[in-house]
Amino acid sequence: MQISLREFELFVATMELGTLTGAANALNMSQPAASKLLKNLEVRLGLPLFRRHQKKLSPTPEAFDLYPGLVHALASMEAVKRNATNLRDGQLGQLHVVTNPVVASNVMSSALRPFRARYPGLSVVVRTRTTVEISELLAKDRADLGVIYDAPVDQTLMVEHIDEQEIGCLMTAEHPLAGRERICLSDLEGHDLIALGRTQPVGAALRRVMHEAGVELPIALEVSQSNTACSFVKAGLGVAVLDAMGLKEGRERGLVSCPLGPRTTVRLSLVRSVNRAGSRYVSELADCIRTAIRAAQE
Repeated sequence: MQISLREFELFVATMELGTLTGAANALNMSQPAASKLLKNLEVRLGLPLFRRHQKKLSPTPEAFDLYPGLVHALASMEAVKRNATNLRDGQLGQLHVVTNPVVASNVMSSALRPFRARYPGLSVVVRTRTTVEISELLAKDRADLGVIYDAPVDQTLMVEHIDEQEIGCLMTAEHPLAGRERICLSDLEGHDLIALGRTQPVGAALRRVMHEAGVELPIALEVSQSNTACSFVKAGLGVAVLDAMGLKEGRERGLVSCPLGPRTTVRLSLVRSVNRAGSRYVSELADCIRTAIRAAQE
């Protein structure tokens, strides 16, 4: 039994308006075409829907039983069509972006400004997490796009490296190491070291380069976010080792930075689930992020 959406729309309109003529006018149909369509619906359903008496239609008990469900079904169909139209025009829906805190504060505002201007009706949810947490959310399709340092290798994820950033040291202008062209690991001996955790890309890179150089520096203060490290440095608690964005954040707060030797880098990547790779809005937001990263380097 194949029944068209138009037949159901005509039935509901007839129930609501009380006359077939009124229903036909509401649906921009001729009265003879509407009458034929309604009769065809009754034949297909095998049920009498209206009693006809002196050119008047009276709903049958079966019509009253069908009516509530069809009203709900048509409303749902209309909502689906409206949602699809709005998504096409960028007027409705949400994008979920997950990123490291330092990226959120240094890149996302510049990336979101042109994107929001282009799609003002599209809501963007930005959450900050660790790299490990972000990878898990993307792998489980619980986020649309990730912007993270040193993305892991995972067959369920598409990873695009968009920038390579050198890590360095952050200190007060009065610190004995301030003003050097490059600070070696051995130079940090005897100074309190502030570092990100070993599960975070920059923290892991620092510990790796120390191991490779055979230098074991004690970590005086371990933090989870770059802005916390900047606050500790500002308070004179030591020297922090951070990525380029964290160093920039520190310089904006009146601190000074210096490259770390040997040269050590971390890679910033755009990460998507393979299931969401073709999304138009995710791709356009990714373009805005690439542009914001390039602008930050100029």
